Order: sequence, then C-alpha cells, then structure tokens
Amino acid sequence: MKPGVWCLFFVFLASTAFAQKLQVDLAQPTTPQNQFQHIQITTTFASVPLQYRLIPPQIAQGALELSAPQWEASPEGYLVRWDAKVLSEHVGAVNLAPFSLVYSQGEKQRSLVSDPLSYQVTPVPGFDQPPQFLPLTPPGFDPLPMVSGLLFWGLLSGAGYGWFRRRQSPQIVTPKTAIEIALSQIEELRPLCDAAQHKALHLKLSTTLKDFIQAQYQIPATGQTTQEFLVYHRNSKALPPAALKALEAYFQSSDQIKFAGFEPAAQFSLNAIEQMKTLVESEIDPV
Repeated sequence: MKPGVWCLFFVFLASTAFAQKLQVDLAQPTTPQNQFQHIQITTTFASVPLQYRLIPPQIAQGALELSAPQWEASPEGYLVRWDAKVLSEHVGAVNLAPFSLVYSQGEKQRSLVSDPLSYQVTPVPGFDQPPQFLPLTPPGFDPLPMVSGLLFWGLLSGAGYGWFRRRQSPQIVTPKTAIEIALSQIEELRPLCDAAQHKALHLKLSTTLKDFIQAQYQIPATGQTTQEFLVYHRNSKALPPAALKALEAYFQSSDQIKFAGFEPAAQFSLNAIEQMKTLVESEIDPV
C-alpha cells in the first residue's frame, strides 16, 4: 500500500479514537398528559474544559428545566451529565430539536450536537374536557319573589342609612405592625409548600425576613444578599448572636435552593416556616 494511503488511514483512526458524542436518552417512550418527561444528557472529555455551555432546544408549547452538570471520573477521562425535565402542553408526538454543547479546549472552541428526540404524550381521561351545560327552561313569571326582594332590600337599606347617620365618629383603622405583617406573609407561604414550589417559597420567605428586620428595627436588610447581610450584622452586632446564627443557617440553606438548584424535602420547608415564625414572634430583640 502506498505511503499516502497509510497516512490517511492513520488520520482516520486517530479522529475516530478521540471523537466525542453528546448522548441523549429518554426515561420512557411515552408520558401521560401534564407530567414531566425526563431526559439524561451525557458526554465524556479527556480533560475538563475551561469553558462550556449546554444549549437546550426551544419548547414552543411547554417548558424545559435543566439541572446543574454533574462530573465524575471515568476510564475515558471525565464524564459529565445533565438531567432535563420537559413538560408538553399538547397530546400526541413531541419532537425535540438537538441539544448543543459549546466548549473550549486550549485556544480552540468546539461544539457537539446530539441526535433529535421524539416521544408520545398520552391523554389522561377527564383532563381538559369541556364542561357540560344542561339546557335551561325559563319558568313562568311570578312577581312575588321580586316584590319580596325589593321590600327586603328597602328595609335593609333604610336600617343601614339610619345606623350610618347615627354614627358620628369615623372608624379608625389601626395599621398592622411589622410583626403582624411578617407573620401573615409567612403563613401565606404554606400553599407553595403543598404545591412543591420550594424555590418560590424560600425566595419569598427570605425577602419577608429581611423586610421585617428593616421595618421593625430601622437597620439595613432589604435588598441585601446573604453575604452583605451577614457581613453588616457581624460587624454592627445589631442583632443578638442566637438570632443572627439562626438567620445565617437559614439564608445559606435557602441560597442553595434558590440559586444552586437544590430540591429540598417538603418537611424542610415546613420546618423553615415554623422556625422563622417563632423567630419573628420573639421579635428578634436587638442588642
């Protein structure tokens, strides 16, 4: 065989040995209506790239959530995995465009593209069915209910007007205290826990706590990040150590849920609601 042919053969073998692939796998071929389809995206690198970004496909009628990457060592180098959840709003075939991975190795920028995916969304009996309306038959005209209603509302209006005229002093509305506002807002977060919307719950709970501290004690808190809040209050010592320690533990845990994609158990969110209510009820007495 000629030397040029051997060179082309070895170049082909080298490119095949180092070829990478963006693998995508469906959890199941069909998904019931209004439920998530789970997708796993994996690839292997000989070394960890300096920069990388996974670009998911656009969902026209639905939503796609992508987890943070998970790295682990493998015989070929480093395996990276993403988990995606797809929710489609229509029944039938769902065709997903490929996922794209853009990364840098040295000074070169490369990209990987997965194969397209498709799966079926099956209907759920009773879901999205239009309401059934029965035809109405108009009754014959009866003036008695109308006359009775007019008489009742006339008497009620007269009594109300007389009471209003006799009442000389205006009603005084006492504004709610910062503690009452905070406790009411914290209690309103329980439905989010029942609906497993933990990220929204802890975003509102941490904001409520900072608003309460600023309104109750006139010290900076609203709009601060966790790091800014802790640095200020460690130096100012405006809050007692026990209260600051409890707030620090909660704010750091809530940051993992709000920004790092951590999904807590429902009991964790319920415990957080009760602990922060107890903290507010104690008024977090300032030093």
